[in-house]
Parts: sequence; C-alpha cells; structure tokens
Amino acid sequence: AVVSTQSCHYGRGPNTHKLAFQVFYRQGKLLLMIQSVKRALKTCARAPEIGLHMTQLAQYVKTTGPTSGIISEIVQTEMSELLPQNDIREWLNVRESLTGTNLKSFFMLRCAHAHLSPEASADQLQSVLDFPLEGATLEGAEYVLDHLNNGLLDPTPEDIASFSISCRAIFTLATAFRPPQTEETVPR
Repeated sequence: AVVSTQSCHYGRGPNTHKLAFQVFYRQGKLLLMIQSVKRALKTCARAPEIGLHMTQLAQYVKTTGPTSGIISEIVQTEMSELLPQNDIREWLNVRESLTGTNLKSFFMLRCAHAHLSPEASADQLQSVLDFPLEGATLEGAEYVLDHLNNGLLDPTPEDIASFSISCRAIFTLATAFRPPQTEETVPR
C-alpha cells in the first residue's frame, strides 16, 4: 500500500490534531492543547496549522496560563520543551525556513504572525496575496481560498476576488476559482 508522506501515523489525518487543538483552545483546556500540539509535531510535523496552533498556545500560556501549583510546573516543563528559548517569533522564523515555498505553510505562518501582532494583519494578508503562485499546487491554492473565505487574516471580498483571479490564471480549469454565476450568466 502506498502511504502519503503528508498523512499522519496511526491512520489519523492532520485534521485530527487540528480539530482537537481547536476544541481544547475554545474550552481553555491548556494541558490538552499542549498534548495535541506535541502529538501533531510528532506525527504530522509538516501540517501547516502547527505554526498557528503553537502561536495560539504560547499566547494562551502567556496571558491566561496557570500561575501556581502542579499544573503550572507541568506547563512550564512542557512549554520549555516546545519552545526552548521561550520565543515564539524565533520558532516561527525557523519553521518558515524549513517549509520553503509551500503556499499552505506560508499562509498559516502569516496567520500565526498576525495572531501575534493583530495590527500587522493587513500586511500579512498582502504578503499572501503577493505570493508567487507559479510553484503552488492546486490543493494549496484551494486551501488558502477556503481559509480566506472563512475569515482568516480578515480579507475583504475584494481581497478574496483578487486571490481567486490570480489562482484562475494558473489553474485555469479549477472550478474553485471561478466567479459565482448569477442568474443572468447561467445558460438556459
């Protein structure tokens, strides 16, 4: 059997850890957030969402993490393993140097940087819109479009349309980037 290099071990896809982290983050379950990030790093190290999840985790620990007791000690120990220098920006820079020109990873790293500095969100979005799509995959472009449509990086409808037009120039047969048909444009 052929196994994709992008899939995770133990028959679980990258979405398992992604969804688990999102649920635990919304619920404020810090130890479970740490566990899901650690497991994702171990089994799906190249999953693009890891950069954003690490950023969200580091910010959560910094702003609302436990301040005393055994939980605090566990969190400090685990976070020192995840972020040895306790510097999420440096961790993101290293991660970016390892992912190369992968559009999905580039996009999620831009989201992570925007999470750290919300005032720079527009600049991060612009860098995604300026990304050279010639080497991008259809899967990566659809992934970014889906996340833009879901509001990551706070795009305007014009930003989404601009990205779709750029993608349509590269992926001419892909339906994801076609403009929506209105009643007037639908053939009868």
